[in-house]
Parts: sequence; structure tokens; C-alpha cells
Amino acid sequence: MGSSYRAMMAKSSFCSRLHPASSRTCGGSQMAILKSLGQNESWGDGREYGLGHEAVKHLQASSVLVSGLQGLGVEISKNIILGGVKAVTLHDQGTAQWTDLSSQVVVLTNSPLEDQLQVGEFCHRHRIKLVVADTQGLFGQLFCDFGEEMILTDSNGEQPLTVMVSVVTKGNPGVVTCLDESQHGFESGDFVSFTEVEGMNEFNGICLLGIKVLGPYTLSICDTSNFFDYICGSIVSQVKITKKISFKDAVELVTLAEAVKAQALPAVQQDSLDEELIQKLAYIAAGDLVPMNAFTRGLAAQEVMKVISHQNCVGPETEHVYDDDFFQNLDGVANALDSVDTRKCSGWITGSGAPFWSWPKCCPHPLIFDVNSPLHLDYVIAAANLFAQTYGLMGSQDWSAVTVLIQSMQVPEFTPKSGIRIQVSNEQLQTSSSTDDTHMQELIAMLPNPQSLSGFKMYPINFEKDDETNFHMDFIVAASNLRAEKYNIPPADWHKSKLIEGKIIPAIATTTAAIVGLVCLELYKVVQGHQQLESYKNSFINLALPFFCFSGPLAPPHHQFYSQECTLWDHFEVQGLQPNGKEMTLKQFPDHFKHKLEIIMLSHGISMLYSFLMPPSKLKERMDQPMTEIVSQVSKQKLGHHMQALVPELSYNDEDGEDVEVPYV
Repeated sequence: MGSSYRAMMAKSSFCSRLHPASSRTCGGSQMAILKSLGQNESWGDGREYGLGHEAVKHLQASSVLVSGLQGLGVEISKNIILGGVKAVTLHDQGTAQWTDLSSQVVVLTNSPLEDQLQVGEFCHRHRIKLVVADTQGLFGQLFCDFGEEMILTDSNGEQPLTVMVSVVTKGNPGVVTCLDESQHGFESGDFVSFTEVEGMNEFNGICLLGIKVLGPYTLSICDTSNFFDYICGSIVSQVKITKKISFKDAVELVTLAEAVKAQALPAVQQDSLDEELIQKLAYIAAGDLVPMNAFTRGLAAQEVMKVISHQNCVGPETEHVYDDDFFQNLDGVANALDSVDTRKCSGWITGSGAPFWSWPKCCPHPLIFDVNSPLHLDYVIAAANLFAQTYGLMGSQDWSAVTVLIQSMQVPEFTPKSGIRIQVSNEQLQTSSSTDDTHMQELIAMLPNPQSLSGFKMYPINFEKDDETNFHMDFIVAASNLRAEKYNIPPADWHKSKLIEGKIIPAIATTTAAIVGLVCLELYKVVQGHQQLESYKNSFINLALPFFCFSGPLAPPHHQFYSQECTLWDHFEVQGLQPNGKEMTLKQFPDHFKHKLEIIMLSHGISMLYSFLMPPSKLKERMDQPMTEIVSQVSKQKLGHHMQALVPELSYNDEDGEDVEVPYV
């Protein structure tokens, strides 16, 4: 792909201006690239929820010029196109070379300093955003000039912080103390708003308050001396405001660097020069490394998108594929985590002495149906159309006709039921579920005989989030927002609801590129045979901030039993097949331990194979059985042929009867 781009864009001259014949504009090419990569249109969901809906709208209205189409430039262009911009204009003054083939879509982009300064001065003067990127072997550079009046709508790309308040003092300034479950995470200079405040009602009318952080759980706000006394409740939420930041141009940066060099002390000029590092740069500058280009282009493309937007799994279910043979023949593993667990619900904490309807529990209130409310009408129309679909009937999308029909109906006044109990614990919820089962059986008994419904047919509805005409997402958005209105919690718009219901994983090509580049650099070290632990690095990056942190892996913790020292990488190996070809039995298994260890419990997964607490009759029955037979019998699952070894979990006692931690078997 890199060479085809280069051949297409090949030109030989680069004057003081960009020659029209040496450029191409690629508009509407996103789907072509997606098809070439085996992607589909739903891929855009991850991008949209990674960047945000408003940021994607800015991208779709923006045009980008990329000058220099060697590997790095081509890959940056690809990432920007995948980001969904309106148009990308490509310019190149070189010709395709055999060296381009070494990195396929990722090769080097090299612009002389004179050209960088010339283009930088032009762009800065005409308020054109500029990103310069280059790689030289294992070295890289990235320069950004977004002008003197860059409007920043989101400083970090993170979701606004929300924390619960414990107490607010009266004073000048007032001090807010947050609950001590977690640190608030605010910074001095942030702006916040308060909601659901009881007592200090003045807060409920203030939309924007500047804060100063006093500690991980405290912050100061405005003068609260004349406010009412704080009673309880309140949620403090971060409010993001636009900021104006200024960038200096490339000429000023070079001038500054030359001034620092000229004014530096002799000792600084000489002793701080890392000659070994300079030699390495000279030796590998002509090299073209795919991982380094991938990392650099991920950063460069992310900077472009920020300035525009102003902002087969490896798991238990695939053990038969990634089996023991598979892993034993590998020197290294790069595992891409392509899914996330849904958030687990946390149980209510009771008995704390706090009022029952205190945050995070919100007191509900009844909603009165209003035909003039778009939310109420959306719910009725979506629910009615879904109901009609289950019976094979044609629905209606005529809002005005539905409105007239509803206005002629008499909606009964809401009357709360008596005797309703709210379950405040998991135990009460489980008890009530049995009542629900009984009620369900009563409803089933009321159903007519199936024979009396011959010819009658219902149509099940399968949820589909990407069809905007089937009323599925319309119903979910309306129903969830009605519930939010009932509990006085913030509603979720259509896009956020689609993210939640569709379990869409936010993802963008720039972060993927940077991570892949770093992973491949570590694999280089594995291939080169580096044995020192400090040669390898853990990487933590956030391109939105941007934040980069690298740390060395820690050595595994050491444990000791008797005079033996071990780590989590050590293990006991027991040969399951005996010389006579028969498999080891449970009775023979403990005989292999010669470390003065007594096995008190033996399990495999969630299946208990042996325990000193088991009835003697059950132990006697299992003692003469082969180990694999016991595992299959207890787990009620047949072991696959791909399993070459059992890895049981054991609990031991030493000769003094104390628990001891030893390597696994």
C-alpha cells in the first residue's frame, strides 16, 4: 500500500509553493480503506465514542494537507482518513524506491530543516495548523504549531469528574469535603457545579464555580458565609470550559534552542553531550523500523485529530484453539484486549446511619403524562411500533396523527399502590424473586390453550442498534430518560445510549498505532535475546493529554518454605503417566511430595477433588481413581484432547501444621 501511494504521488520538484500537480485530494475514501482492512461500517462506532460525538462532527467538516508521502506520511494519512475528516490532500516530491517496501505502509518522512521552517512560517502567518513528524531509526520527533489563538474545548479528553460531597463549611472561602471512598481528582483552576444540595440552596442556582484544591478530599470554593447551613446530599461535577492557548512558530523554537546552546556553560556544553547516544543515532538514522514509525504516526495523527476536534480472544472459551502445544512453541505473546467487562453493580450499603434516600440512591417521583413533551411522545410512539411489530402489524410514524389520537384519550390519574416494600438488601431481593416466580406461574396458567390460537403468529424482535428506523434505540433512549427524569438524574442522549446498549468499545486508530509500535519494539528485544530485566519497558500513554510513562518490569516476589526459595514462575512437575503406562491415582499423587508438605485440599477450577474434611466414604471411593477421571466426574465435563497437563490448586501445611505458600503443580 505504501509503494502504491508513493508511485501514485511521485513528483520530482518542490518549489517555494506546493505545486498543484503534485497533490491529490482524497475525499470519501474512508470506506475504501475500511474495506481494504476488512472492517465494516460499525467500526465507526468505536471511533465516535472514543473521540466524542461533537469531536467527530468537527472532523467531518475539516480538511487536512499531508506533505511528504514516504511511509510515515502515508500512515499518518491513513489514520487521519480513518478518523473521518472531510478531505485529505496528499503531496509528495519524491519517487518510489525499493527501500519503501521494507516497511510497507510505514516508512520514513524526511523534510529538511529549511523546508520545515519555510512551511512553518507560512502556516503560522496564515493561521494554518501544522504538525511536523519524522523518524530516524529508533529516534523520532514531533512538532506542533496550532497558531496563536487555538481554542481548546476539552483539556484532557476525559469524562467530567463527579464526586459525592460529605460536608460544606460556612466561611470565606467555604471548604468542601468529599466522601472518603476515593480522591476527588480535581485540579486548582477547575470549574464545578453543585446539584441536589440540601440546606445550602444557593448552590443549586450556581452553574459555574472556580475551585482551589486543598487536599485529595477537600477543595475551597466561593464565599459561603451568608449561605444557609449545609444539611446533606450534593454532587459536585466538573464543568469543562473553552480555553485559548498560544503556540510559538518553528523559527522561534530553533532560535530558542540556539540561544540555550550559546549561553550554556562550558561544562554543560561538553559533559551533557551523550556521545554514545549520538553515535547510535548516526548508525541507525537510515534505518526504517515499522514499530517506530507506527508509534510516531499514531502521535502525529492524534495531534491532527485533536486540533480539528478540539478534543479471536484469548480466554477460556478458546482454550481448544490456543492450547498447550500453541503456547509451548512461542517465544513471546502479544495479546490485544479487544473487549471489556460490563460494569458490575455495587450493592447498597445499609446500616451506615445515613438517610435512606441519600446519594447514590435517588428518591423517585411520579411523572404526569404530557402529550406536549417530546420525550413522553417518543416513548409512546416507539413502544406502540414495537408492540405492533410483534403482531406483524404496520406501525405509524405520523407524529401529528398519533398526537391527535392521544389527545382524545383519557389517561387515568396515577394512584400509588399500597403495601409496596422496597428491597434494600440482596437477601430481601432474593426473597422477593421467589414471589415473582409464583406470580409468573399464575400468569402462564391464565394463557389460553395453544390449540385455540391456530393460525395466530407472533414475531420476536432481535435488538439491532444500527438500524435507525426500527424504533429499537428510540424506545431504549425514551424509556431510560423517563426513568432518569423520575429519579432526577442526568439523562443520556441518543449517542451515549447507543454506546451503553451496544457495548461499543471506544477505539481510534491513533492509539492503536502507538500501542502496536511499542509492543513491536519490545518484541524486537525478545528476538535479539536480551536477558537483562531492565532492557524491557512497560508503557503507559494517554494521547489526549498527552501523557507518556515508561517503567521497568518488577522482578517476581520471592517466597520461602523451609530452606527453598521460589517465585511464581517456579513449579513442581509431576509425571502423570507411570512407567507401566497407567495413569496416577489420587492415592499415589501425595507420594511425589518430598518437601515435608501435607496436602490438605486439592481442587481443579471450581471442582473440589480432595479435602481432609470430606466424608471418609467419598475419599475411599476416589483414592483408587485416576486423576483425570476424578476431574471429569466432579466437574461433569470431559477433558479435551488439547490438554497436555492438569494444573490443580493445592493447599499445604508444613510439618508444624501451618499454611505455607509453595510453587504450583
